[in-house]
Amino acid sequence: MTEAPERPAGDNANLAQRILDAALDLGEQRGWDAVHLHDIAQTLEIELADIGRHYDQKDAIAEAWFDRADAALLLGAALAQAPTPGASRPRAGTGVQPGATASRSCPADCGTSPACR
Repeated sequence: MTEAPERPAGDNANLAQRILDAALDLGEQRGWDAVHLHDIAQTLEIELADIGRHYDQKDAIAEAWFDRADAALLLGAALAQAPTPGASRPRAGTGVQPGATASRSCPADCGTSPACR
């Protein structure tokens, strides 16, 4: 008996993404209600069983789409909050701005009170 060649680990994730992409393309062309799993399989030239290994029904593909959208939103929010290169940031855990000078009138030497500025 011949064994099927082993696929690289990334192939499964890649196929799941290709299935999702094809479903979204078909949904854009036809409307989501007109998309069927066999249409996706035909578009990708794969078997329904290949889709079934990743998504048990069309609703699971829709959930993956929402997950992708959520991840994109979270990434966008994280990038928007990321500091600009070269901008000064507080020293880790201190709240003290780089270049702030210590002052004897602030016992905490926090860098944020008027006495520390």
